[in-house]
Amino acid sequence: MAQNSTVSVRLTPELRERLEAVARDKHRSASEVASEAIEQYLDLDAWQIAHIEAALAEDEASGPGVPHEEVKRWTASWGTDSELPRPEPKKS
Repeated sequence: MAQNSTVSVRLTPELRERLEAVARDKHRSASEVASEAIEQYLDLDAWQIAHIEAALAEDEASGPGVPHEEVKRWTASWGTDSELPRPEPKKS
């Protein structure tokens, strides 16, 4: 079984109260609740980073795109009398 280690964390009084309230409601220690919360945060963060990296890789592999400023000008023109045509990706 893995050995647990101790980490000190400074919490605002309000956050400490919330942590202790959740621990009471779950009939668990504040340490257990905090550990679970940190694990869930890290899992979510890892999932987000993996998906962002995959999207960036997909974007890079799809070839040239449209510069952001051109897209902003185009969308700003929607619904006006001088609506711009959809911008085309730059050829590389």
